[in-house]
Amino acid sequence: MKWNIEYVKEAQRDLKRLESYNRKIILKAIEKTAERLLPPVLRNLMYNQIGDRK
Repeated sequence: MKWNIEYVKEAQRDLKRLESYNRKIILKAIEKTAERLLPPVLRNLMYNQIGDRK
């Protein structure tokens, strides 16, 4: 499972202000993090918290 990444306006602005080399490194790290699955305990905790908001 890969997480969908959505950037808030402030984050988009900050990314545009970075030098291209640093931007590439940061975006690669974000993509790598999005590919990692959460451990089952944290995943269940997160889903339970989302469910409580509805």
